[in-house]
Amino acid sequence: MSSPAWESTWPRPRIAPISSPATRVVQHACSDSRDLGHSYVGTGHLVLGLLLDEKGSGGRVLADPEVHLEQARAETRRWCC
Repeated sequence: MSSPAWESTWPRPRIAPISSPATRVVQHACSDSRDLGHSYVGTGHLVLGLLLDEKGSGGRVLADPEVHLEQARAETRRWCC
């Protein structure tokens, strides 16, 4: 089956390159989603990905002695997953 003629005249969307930190966050989010038995990656998984990225802003927040990774993960999972 061929595409309609008008479809070939539409401009293709440009996709911005993703940075290394963003790639790490998405990889963490995908891994956490899989660990939870989910077939999707939602906003909650992305929050967990941010928390797990030690080199990024989420990781810096976790460097605060008042913030505990497992507590943050449990709360995020309770909130969204």
